[in-house]
Amino acid sequence: MHKRRCSEKIEPRVPDVPTPARTTASAGSLLQQMRRLPASPCDNYTNDFGFPQEAFDGKQLQKAQALSVVHVTNQKTFHLFCTEASPAPWNTTLLEELCSGIYQRVNDLEACLMQEAGVGETPLVNGDSILRNYFQRIYLYL
Repeated sequence: MHKRRCSEKIEPRVPDVPTPARTTASAGSLLQQMRRLPASPCDNYTNDFGFPQEAFDGKQLQKAQALSVVHVTNQKTFHLFCTEASPAPWNTTLLEELCSGIYQRVNDLEACLMQEAGVGETPLVNGDSILRNYFQRIYLYL
């Protein structure tokens, strides 16, 4: 079962949204629906957390390294939105859908990482720590 998932294209997945207009939604559209204020009043409170794009630009990541990056990103996103420490008062229905999808994806990715560990590809330790620092900056800001 996990072998099939591990061979699929690596993309974020979110569970079905029970609305007649659509049956699935991306994490981005769920986050968009969760927005509570228009963007303009928040413009004074924006912050560029400096996504570490340069750490990954121009590099050919091996499959295990790419899985590791996606796994860490999903874990940290889950931590930001889906733990008791999450400070924002989001729409609980949408938040539960988002968290459920992220949680399932993290579990799928953990199985994939375990499978790839047997293949012997080098983990992306430096990239993992760069991503962890990026999400730490967001968490501290919130």
